[in-house]
Amino acid sequence: MEVVKYRILCFLKVDPFSYDLNFVSNTTAAVRLAIRYIQCCAEKEKAISSYYYHQEACARLVDLRESCNQYRCFRTDEDVDRWIEQEETTKLEPQSLGLFVYPGQSSVDGRRLPKTW
Repeated sequence: MEVVKYRILCFLKVDPFSYDLNFVSNTTAAVRLAIRYIQCCAEKEKAISSYYYHQEACARLVDLRESCNQYRCFRTDEDVDRWIEQEETTKLEPQSLGLFVYPGQSSVDGRRLPKTW
């Protein structure tokens, strides 16, 4: 397994001594792993963990919001755009670590959401 991880990281031109690679069974497992990491870092830095998600995210991803100290649901694409613009123009509070999740394609109507987010 370590050899496979090493080869993949080298193929991606990523320093295998600075980064690690984790194999997960599905998207929900990957997000859970990311949330655990955020929680550990937030605890260590005496910060709060935040979870942001688009309303078109699947129910399993929405349920994960309870794992963080605070969460926010974006009801429209415009809400996300405004939030991103605000985050880029204002300094982030150092007391907050967060994760933003959204589907690449809506399971409701098949609409593709912006990759730029």
